[in-house]
Amino acid sequence: YAAVRPSCRDENAFLFVPVNEEFQYFGRPGLIITGSDLGTRFFSVSTTIEVEWNAEALEFSAMEILNKIYRGREGDLMVDLQILVYRDTSASNHCPFEETITLFKGMPINQSIKRFNFNKNILRSRSHSKFLNWGSITNGVAVILIRVVAYCPNFGKPRKNRILATRTSNLIGVIPLNTERETICPINFNDNDCVNADQIACPPSQFIAEDDLNFESDVTCPLVLAPGEAADTCNPRLGLILDLPITSGTLTASAETVFENEDGCPCLIFHNGAAGCVNDGMGTQCCYTEDGPLIIPYNQGGGRPVCKPRATTLKAVDIFLFNELPFLFCCGINETGCVEYYEAIQPNPPFQFTANYTNAMTAAVAFGDPHLTTFNDVNYNFQGTGEYIAACSHPDGSTRESTRDLCLENDDNRRTAIHLRFRRVLDGQGSNTEAVAIQDPSFAEGTKRLLITRSATDVLRVHIDDELQSFGGKGTRHSIFPSNSRISRPADTNQQPFRMIIRFNSNLRVIIDAVDTGGLQVEITRPETGQFNFFGLYGQGDTASSTEFRSDNGTQLDINFKQVLFEGLTVTEPDEIDIFKLFAPQWRVNEESRSLFEDLPSSEGTFLAADEFNDPFSAQRQLRDDPITKPCDGSGFCTEFEGFVQTSCVVDFCKGIGISVVRETSEFAQRQLESRRRLLNNPPVIKGGPLQTLNACTNQRTKLIIKVFDEDDDQTIEAEITKIFGNAKFSIKNGRSDGVFVVMFFSKKTGTFEAVVSVTDGITPVLVTINVIVTLAPPKPVVRYRKKSKKHHKRHYKMWT
Repeated sequence: YAAVRPSCRDENAFLFVPVNEEFQYFGRPGLIITGSDLGTRFFSVSTTIEVEWNAEALEFSAMEILNKIYRGREGDLMVDLQILVYRDTSASNHCPFEETITLFKGMPINQSIKRFNFNKNILRSRSHSKFLNWGSITNGVAVILIRVVAYCPNFGKPRKNRILATRTSNLIGVIPLNTERETICPINFNDNDCVNADQIACPPSQFIAEDDLNFESDVTCPLVLAPGEAADTCNPRLGLILDLPITSGTLTASAETVFENEDGCPCLIFHNGAAGCVNDGMGTQCCYTEDGPLIIPYNQGGGRPVCKPRATTLKAVDIFLFNELPFLFCCGINETGCVEYYEAIQPNPPFQFTANYTNAMTAAVAFGDPHLTTFNDVNYNFQGTGEYIAACSHPDGSTRESTRDLCLENDDNRRTAIHLRFRRVLDGQGSNTEAVAIQDPSFAEGTKRLLITRSATDVLRVHIDDELQSFGGKGTRHSIFPSNSRISRPADTNQQPFRMIIRFNSNLRVIIDAVDTGGLQVEITRPETGQFNFFGLYGQGDTASSTEFRSDNGTQLDINFKQVLFEGLTVTEPDEIDIFKLFAPQWRVNEESRSLFEDLPSSEGTFLAADEFNDPFSAQRQLRDDPITKPCDGSGFCTEFEGFVQTSCVVDFCKGIGISVVRETSEFAQRQLESRRRLLNNPPVIKGGPLQTLNACTNQRTKLIIKVFDEDDDQTIEAEITKIFGNAKFSIKNGRSDGVFVVMFFSKKTGTFEAVVSVTDGITPVLVTINVIVTLAPPKPVVRYRKKSKKHHKRHYKMWT
């Protein structure tokens, strides 16, 4: 959960650490609170609490500022412990944590822990109440931060206390004494406090959610790990452990990955059972297991309707007051309160059935030497030189030809355009992508271009027109946010792969991987709006692969398709010479005045005109013209990849590109191939839905039939029980036909029991929750037989014989 920082300066401070630098620890608090029976995020007054921080990191931060500003002057550092109270809920005050209560002054800099009783006098009001109105809770709640401040007392001219560094807790809710015993959950809010927007369907798996630009990692339970990787432990002290290596800049990306496996606290607290969640910012929250499928029931960690409050001046305070704290309050008191909380947000789930979900857009990519996969999933090789339009769209473009003409007009601010610049390598035997230029109406209203080039020092350098952008901050990834876009890149320039992610407000997304040869791998995901009106080297994106290669006027080009055969693999590819001569010229930028790179400083390269075809494909042609020719020695590792990726891997390696680079580019392409496969796949459909109920009796075996349909009809359906809640026996076996599974149940006790069944078609997993309600079996009837006479038996015997 993100910590909130005071946004105002201390009147007595000569220097206050800038807001954007005071706390950047991946959302982890720089100070933790322990000792409360109700948890670390809220407690009642008169609770004894313990505050702990990393004294070494705090001193490091303070000395760094002291040496930088005061040029190495020495001073006696001290520490104060303060309470910051949120008081303003309506006025547009720049400092809503306007009241600072200093509890302890002049502590030594090496002190790292303080224990005290949070008595009622701390929040005793002098002018007005520090407790905010909080729904149906009549006594309200106080929202505070606890922080420690390192400073030099009476230092400099004029002699004042100089604040040099701070460490701040997460937001904390303080409730009046005995409130938890007097309150019945759930906490109800009125329309003035909280509104819920129309919620949309959730992506059926985490794999798909990561490619859906409508969703981002959730605040309360962030999605930080890849599917299959579980944060197995919850270490509340993780923020303290990471404080010093992050502050000193010694935390490596590999170490951060290790630490992430201990960062399970947010999900364990708010969505126990989930490995991470995503949020669309409009009220929809979707949570997933460590294996990737969507969780639906609330009590298993499923996403809940997210309140969109409009009551306070800080978004983080709104989230805390109306989403996090109600859950912590109700589910932190007793089990009954949690059940009532879940029942209040019924039906369960209100929106998460995925039947109406539409998968995100598939991306087009250029990788390796380069090899391209278009929006329509057509693969081809292209090794031209110069500047080309990779993808372009214009609101007035009604045809392919008119869109192309509008995209070549360099002074039109309404177009979306991505240009790539290629350069010859390997003595003319190939080429690579050396620069990317982007123009989008959502970025500076289309008046500026975003330019990405290679750099010997920064790996990838970003210009906005001719202005170089600077990345900074702490953590393993650094981000900037120009014109409502977001550009992030690794902090470690030695990280492999070195990946820059660019997301525009229009939902255009560009991902760029830098490789050792100086080339770039470029992935483009179109916005859903106008998705079929994109044209360029990356194809048209109209879902019709047969119409990918057309001329300016829309007529089909006579592109020869060839079958590439080697080592038992057959791949159909368009002839690269036909592509170069017939298809590519219409997307070539021949004039510098039409270049998107025209404002790039000359030090980053000059306009590169396209060259004529001079048959640079001898290595590829030899491989493709002779179907019995074996690839060159050492290319066996390429069999790890599939189809077009495998043939491209062999071609690049046989040209002399190093094995490490070829492997990196091929892994990039393979990831895109798998992502496309997931996005184009329809998940299994469960007859009766993902929540199924079964009634059973004690000591009786009961079965439930699960029927699964594969809309693609090209995968084998498998199912297994992954979780069982309660002391009962569940088992599953295949039915008599494909997609039918029999779940067997047995229990000696009455009650409610649950089992979770994971169903997959090998691509997209889905979960089925079986809820079994067991009642006491009725007693068996007692049958009494009347004794018959011998005469009776003889008479009936004669009748039947």
